[in-house]
Order: sequence, then C-alpha cells, then structure tokens
Amino acid sequence: MAANAVLIWSDWSWEPSVILGCLLLAGLYLGAAGPWRRRLQRAAALAEAPLAARQMAWVMGGLLVVLLALISPLDEIGDTYLFSAHMVQHMLLVLAAAPMLLLGTPGWMLAPLLRKAMAAERLVTMVLAKVKGAPFESEMVPTAFAPVPMPPAVQDLAKAKLMLITDGGLVPKGNPDKIQGSAATRWGSYNIEHCDDLRGDDYEISHGGYDPQFVCQDPDRLVPLDALRELEKAGVIGKLHDEFLATSGLANPLSNTRRMGREMAAKAKLEGIDAVILTST
Repeated sequence: MAANAVLIWSDWSWEPSVILGCLLLAGLYLGAAGPWRRRLQRAAALAEAPLAARQMAWVMGGLLVVLLALISPLDEIGDTYLFSAHMVQHMLLVLAAAPMLLLGTPGWMLAPLLRKAMAAERLVTMVLAKVKGAPFESEMVPTAFAPVPMPPAVQDLAKAKLMLITDGGLVPKGNPDKIQGSAATRWGSYNIEHCDDLRGDDYEISHGGYDPQFVCQDPDRLVPLDALRELEKAGVIGKLHDEFLATSGLANPLSNTRRMGREMAAKAKLEGIDAVILTST
C-alpha cells in the first residue's frame, strides 16, 4: 500500500496537449506584451505603456497552476482514486488559475476579441426578443440524435443467451487492455467461464468520477455474475455468455461511444447473444 502511495505521488502525466497548450498561451502572451504591444494599444486607443512586471507574474503563475492541476499526481489521483482530488483540480482551475490569468491580462490585449457584443448582452437581447414574441436565432445548436428503434422483446428467457456489459470500468488486475479511466477509446472482453463469483483480488477499476471501493471489495456489485449464475442454474435464463465486456463511460465523446457500441454489438451478434444486461456506475 505504501509503495503504491509513493508511486502515485510521483506519477506526473506530462500530457502533451496540456503542456503545448500552456506553452502556446505563454507564447501569445509574451508576443502581445512585446513585439505586438504598440499595435494592440493603438488599436484600443490607449497610450503606449509597457506591461507591468506583476501582470506578467500573475499570468505565468496562473499557467503553472494549470499545469499543477492537469499533469501532476493530483490528476491521476482524481481520475482513479479520490473524487475529492478531482474537485480540488476544478477549484485550482476556477478559483486560482482563472483569476490569476485575468489579473495579468490588460484590457488592450483582449480588445480585439471583444469587438462583438459580450455573451451576456447577446443573451439579454435574445431573452427580450423571446418575451416580446419577436424572432431571434439561438447560438446553441441542439444536438440531434437519430431515433433508435426498440428491438423485439426476448420471448423466452429460459432459452436465451445473455451477455454482461459494463461501462463502469471493471478490468482484470493490471488493466491488460489499458482502458483509459475517462474518454476511453478501448474496451475489453474478459473470460468468466467456470466462474460463479468475481473476487476483488482479481479485478480493479479504470474509471474516474466515483468511489470504487465497494466494487473493489465485491466486483459482483457492478457485474452481477453471482446473481446471474444462480438464475442460470435455476433455469430462469438459458445461458450466460462466458465473457463480459467492459469499458469506461466517463466523459466520453459520442464518436468514441458510438464506435465502441457498434463493435460490442457486432461481437454480441457473432456470439449469438439474445439479450444484453448493461450495468453502469
């Protein structure tokens, strides 16, 4: 346990998108503070003046806080172990990094971005138009989903072959398929043939956003193999497939979930599955 604690506190993710994003913001800020400063100040109709050193310190400090929140061991702890650590990340970004970045950014740097009406002004205009019955165009494009026809009901469960699928992130120890704890791009298939019960010693959770301790104690709480084996022996269901499928459903783009869903459905059809029991957190 102590070794794991030391390991997780030394686990910096060095996520390229975060590092490159912060470097890009720092580069743009330094460019605006240096070679582009006079042009930006003239465009904002302000007298030319150098940027205060304290403002640059605020911005660089804010970017360091962003890095601390997103690539330090705090990120790994928040993703895989403590939801409270995940909330600390949010507080660092909202209550520390954002104010620091604002304190260090003078108005003339933002002027080119604020030439249009502010979001609050546009919102009030739309609300007033709606109240008056006048036409207006929302800036929010609603997401449209194609209707999914309901499949026919299973006529006789006693003759049906069932499969267990979970998006709660239950995987064998060591996470052999390297399924990500959030925005997962992969799923796994795990053998449960000749197994009537899932043991916590054999499994772990790769899924952030919830406390997995109760599932780690008894994985059947997430993937109810024990209950389905009893139903199988009692003849209530025909047969339980000898594998269960797993992935993480946290913060996953539709492109990922649709692709993985199609792949899982294709496997279920190939195995002759009549019905699926999908469990989640």
